[in-house]
Amino acid sequence: MRRAEARRLAELSDEARQQAVLDYLEAAEPGTRRSLIAFASKCWSSDPFQGGAYAYFKVGQMTTLPSVLARPEGRLHFAGDHTSHRPGFMHGALAAAERVVEEIVLADHAAPGGARVRVK
Repeated sequence: MRRAEARRLAELSDEARQQAVLDYLEAAEPGTRRSLIAFASKCWSSDPFQGGAYAYFKVGQMTTLPSVLARPEGRLHFAGDHTSHRPGFMHGALAAAERVVEEIVLADHAAPGGARVRVK
């Protein structure tokens, strides 16, 4: 999706945005609308805490910084696409969220003496 299209969608109401997205998907894959169970959207550019920003790494930083940014500080854990193997993409943010959940679960199930118990 191009920037102008994304900005146009962000300006729509939730209902109009859903209609526009479903029209687009229906044209690409007929029957999509009929298969819809739920719909949710997030306009990051309208979020006062996000503003549509993203991490921009310099040459060489993508191989070193995400693991540093993802390092927990005590009980505080960090997620987000910028802490993943795919910065700038939604699936990177989801991978980071899954990583943090696992970190928290493992921390809650730590055995005495610092040994970790894997929970799946």
